[in-house]
This record gives sequence, C-alpha cells and structure tokens, in this order.
Amino acid sequence: MFASRQINTSTYHHGPVSGEQYTQELLFSYQVSGKLMVDDDGQVQEFPAGSFRLVRKNRLLKYSKQPSKNSPYVSLSIAFRTEMLRSFADAHGYHPRYQIHSPSVIKLKKLPLYQAHVTALQAFNEVDELANTELIQMKIKETLLILLKEQPELQEIIFDFSQPVKTDISRFMQENFRHNLRLERFAYLSGRSLAAYKRDFEKAFQTSPGRWLLDRRLEEAHKILKTTNKKSTEIYLNIGFEDLSHFSRAFKNKFGIAPSKLFTAGRV
Repeated sequence: MFASRQINTSTYHHGPVSGEQYTQELLFSYQVSGKLMVDDDGQVQEFPAGSFRLVRKNRLLKYSKQPSKNSPYVSLSIAFRTEMLRSFADAHGYHPRYQIHSPSVIKLKKLPLYQAHVTALQAFNEVDELANTELIQMKIKETLLILLKEQPELQEIIFDFSQPVKTDISRFMQENFRHNLRLERFAYLSGRSLAAYKRDFEKAFQTSPGRWLLDRRLEEAHKILKTTNKKSTEIYLNIGFEDLSHFSRAFKNKFGIAPSKLFTAGRV
C-alpha cells in the first residue's frame, strides 16, 4: 500500500493478492476497480470500487487486493511525506496533533471534488517524478488542500506527527507477532531503540526475539490447524512466514509431524 513513488497506481489482474504492510507515510487512496479488504488488528474493512480512504502512518495492516469478475484490482495512492506535512502545517497555521485515536484506515466521503481530482491525477502515474518534482509537489499539496476543505476534521489525523511511545513489550509482541517485520521495525513500533528492545525482550521472555517469534508463530499455526478447517497454504502468510517450505520444515522440526498431516489427522 505504500510505494516509493508519491503518486502511484497498484494493479493486479489475478488474485486475490494478500499480504501485510507497515505504512511509513500517510496515504490518500482511491479504489478505481476491484476491492481492498483491510484487517486492522482484527477489525476488517472493505473498500469497494469508487471508495476513497486515508491510511495513517506507522500502522501494521493485513490486506487482500481482490480483482472483480470483469475488471482488475486498481488503486491510485498519494503518499504525503512527513517533512512536507510539517512545512504545510507551519505555512497554513495548523498545529501538530499527537496520538489521535482512530482506525488505521479511514473511509472518506464520496464527494464530487474528490472524484474530479483523482480523475486528473491518474495521468500523473506515468510522469517521471524526479524530472517533474515541482509539478508533483504542487499536485500533492492540491490534494491536501482539497481534503482539508471538504473534510476539515481530517486535520486531526493529517497533522499527527507523534512517534510510537514505549509500550509493555510482552503485550506488544503478543499482539503483533503475526506481522513479518525486521527487529528494527518491531523495536521502533514498541517505542525503543534496537538495543533497548533486545534487552527488554530478553528480560520479559528469557530468550532472543528471533527464537521466540519462531516458536510463537509455530504454536499459533498448530492451534489453527488443530481447531479449524484451514490448510498450511491458507495460514502461513498470516502468521508471519514468507515461505511455505520454510514454514513446513520448521513446523515438523518442532512438532515431529508435517503440518499437512496434522491437518489430515485433525479431520479424522
């Protein structure tokens, strides 16, 4: 959902395509066709074709990008860089907000001005951003002005410049172990430096982060396979594994049985 380009179109002709994303920047998105399903800590939202959304920064999300029967999945997104938002806030008299509580993905109103604007923006997907920096920045600021004019209450979210605060590491990891993140990102989101994260982690769990994450994900997989009708191919991505073969090997090493055989045994 986050892209290196500031104006970007995501297209999938086959699917659904599922995964997870850490949002590094605030995003404004329009669903051109298909639909997006977002799992925000167990709360599932659907964004069908024609819908607009605002995605908050520093959030962990699971998603499913789903083409429709007759059209591909297509979404248009604009990334608002934090430095630009700070500059804009200073220039226009907006005050920074901190830790505003709201869903990670906000469904926006369907408004004619939004529709006209995204129609014009679609042409910019093919523009060389490095060669047209001023033009791109102008369109991004125009997007920001439209959002604030049409839904001024969004300033509470747009200008939230807070950083993750230090949290209870045991609770944080139990809530987020399913996300496939580097340790540096886990540390940042828990409000710690990497060194402090490792130190606090070992105090809390008496083991290293890597070993605990592997064991915790495998235990979760074992529980799901024993108590549901789901197969390994349906769960390995959702519990933090990237590769099915690695998941299968690790599962067999820990439990002495292949996950496919545990699934079969559970059905008898």
